[in-house]
Amino acid sequence: MLSYVGRIAPEKDIETLRTLIHTPIKERKDNIHWLIAGDGPLAEELRKTLPANVTFTGYLQEENLAEAYACSDLMVFPSATETFGNVVLESLACGTPVVSANSGGVKNIITDGKTGFLCEPKNSNSFLSSIYQLLNNEEMRKQMGIAARFYATTQSWDEIFHGLYMQYEEVLHQNNTELLA
Repeated sequence: MLSYVGRIAPEKDIETLRTLIHTPIKERKDNIHWLIAGDGPLAEELRKTLPANVTFTGYLQEENLAEAYACSDLMVFPSATETFGNVVLESLACGTPVVSANSGGVKNIITDGKTGFLCEPKNSNSFLSSIYQLLNNEEMRKQMGIAARFYATTQSWDEIFHGLYMQYEEVLHQNNTELLA
């Protein structure tokens, strides 16, 4: 199962998502089911055009959202406008690799080829290639899921603030060294 979680809005590149849903993925078309979780200004329009192999849940939260991530083989996230991408980190925390646009804050969350794949924004062929690669390689998907979950555990606020603190320390040390030279 493939999933998308997020607002159903133009800035999330719903057009690429729609193209991916409607494009057969080689010989696997009959086996592919999509789960779309979210709401927004384009939700009703998208819902009306979805094929039979798509379940549209609307907005999910807490346990239902975690279950949606966990039951997915991978999450597809075409948005190129994210400053951080909470849904990407949530997916990784559930051990679900992400195929996403190589843009914005998401490119700093996903390690390409390790916790998911980063694709050229708005390039459905790039997304399809990555999706196909993961769907046809269960071992790769499993390893990415393990790496994704491990990475997500390092992203607590304590870890993030510690990393930021260390970066400040490095800059201060570097400036002191330059002043003494």
